[in-house]
Amino acid sequence: MDVIFKECKVCNIFRDFVIDPSDRKAQKAFRKEFDAKIESSSVRLFDRVKLSENAKVYNELAGHNNKFELVSGCKDKDEQKFKVRVDQDYRKFFFYLCDKEYCLTKDWLGKFELIENIYVYDINNHKYD
Repeated sequence: MDVIFKECKVCNIFRDFVIDPSDRKAQKAFRKEFDAKIESSSVRLFDRVKLSENAKVYNELAGHNNKFELVSGCKDKDEQKFKVRVDQDYRKFFFYLCDKEYCLTKDWLGKFELIENIYVYDINNHKYD
């Protein structure tokens, strides 16, 4: 799948780190913004997403806590938004589709095999303990 990140502070920090986890500057920024405990999980998640052909394949390979899920509470005319968890911590990373043809309203039937591009527009860095 192709992953496109929104140009914002948290998305840039996450993107820079998962693309090159050995970059010391990216590591420092990541640890400042997020918990260092999710570093390896974030890189693994990003690698699995990049290697998967589509979201259905990713969901079949992912653990039960790391699958793409629909975000609840979307309004009728809104695009469907997706989330995925990093680690078993309740950090949520939200994704939605780029292709407007498949950004359906709340009547979306769950055709994850059609999701080949994701756009990361927000990364929730709150800890839910």
